[in-house]
Formats: sequence, structure tokens, C-alpha cells
Amino acid sequence: MELAELKGSYRYGLVLLLTVLSVAVQMALPDTPASLLLQASMMAATVLTALFAEGATRTQWRRLIVVIAVAMVALIAASIAGRGSTERGVMYSLSGVLAASGAIIVVRGVVAGIRSEQRVSLHSVLGVVTVYLLAGLIFAFVYSLMSTIAGSPVLSHLGADQHAEQVYFSFITLATVGYGDIVPIVSAARMTAVFEGLFGQLYLVTVVAVIVSNASRGRGGPLSSEGDRAGGS
Repeated sequence: MELAELKGSYRYGLVLLLTVLSVAVQMALPDTPASLLLQASMMAATVLTALFAEGATRTQWRRLIVVIAVAMVALIAASIAGRGSTERGVMYSLSGVLAASGAIIVVRGVVAGIRSEQRVSLHSVLGVVTVYLLAGLIFAFVYSLMSTIAGSPVLSHLGADQHAEQVYFSFITLATVGYGDIVPIVSAARMTAVFEGLFGQLYLVTVVAVIVSNASRGRGGPLSSEGDRAGGS
């Protein structure tokens, strides 16, 4: 796919791919400042790709580039500083902000794409799946930040690479699988896990279900509405 074709076309396949790679990197790499910097860089690339697919204005580009530039400078400084709690807290916070920014941009783009094309396309489906994965990463950064602030793990049975296991716990909770091998052990983490589980379940049965059902009905045609379906029955 050429860049000209991607720009402003609400195509989220590449954004989804970058998000999946980011999840894989965070699960696979050791818990070091360099790894966290790489993870944040991938988050920044995901945000920029999402903004490119949306066809953002120059003003939006300038604002986001300033935010990302400031975030990356702070992340590099924190990475050089070392493993202190303050440095790690900065890295988790800024990475979470980047992930949240990416989710907001994709949501905005999916809604704009549906309104513009008057139908739900495959790219709309890829967009809502991307948001689901970004939500899992956002919650993972929240658990990591909680542990950093508390000075001790807020989840039980964590190994040496705590962030990787917090990412694992986040997605298990988001999918409401609940293996029970890792559990929250403080009130704030329990409340966050409950909210994440509810969000994951409701998102799948409402947003994803509606988008997928309309994609199967409206493929190649206008977005179906309740009135259209009633009139056709």
C-alpha cells in the first residue's frame, strides 16, 4: 500500500500491526529502561500512524508532534537516569499517555470514516480491535505505575520482569478469562481490575458486536439503519 493511499483513508491495518508488535515486545523483553524506551517508541509510532491514516490537519500534526517530542525527551532522560522509582514512574506514565492518545485518535477516525462512507468497512473493524488492544496496554501501564508509586507489587506472584507479567494480567482481565495465577492484592488494583473486566466485556458485546454485524450487512453498501431493516422486512 502506498503512503498516499493510506493517508486520510481510515485504514487501520498498519496501526493494528504496530499495536500487536508493541504487545509482543512488552511481553518478550526484559524489564529494563532500554526496553521501556523501545516500547514507548513503538507507542509513538502507532500514534503517528493512526494520525496519518485519519488525514489530520497541520494543526493537529503540530500539536501531536510537540507532545510526542516532549514525551520522548523525558523518556530518554528517564532511561539514562536508571531504574529509580521516579524514572520508572515517568516512563510508565508517558507510555500510558501515548497509548491513550492512540486509542482516542483511532476512535475518532473510525467514527469519522463510518460517517464519511456511510458504511462499516473492514478498516472500521480493524480500528475497533486496535482500540481494544490499546486499552489492554493502557491498563497494564496503570498497574505498573501503581506498583512504582506503592514501592511494591500490587499484583501477586510476579517474577523478575514485572511489567511483562502486568501486561499479561491486563489482557487476561480485559478478556475476562481469569486464570487466577496472578491476582490484585491491594484495593486500588482490585478496583482497576474490576473496571477493566467490565470495560472489556461491555466493549466486546456492544461496540465490537455492532461494528461486526453492520460490516456483514453493509459490505459494499450504505450503513444499515433500524428504519431500513424495518422497511425491508
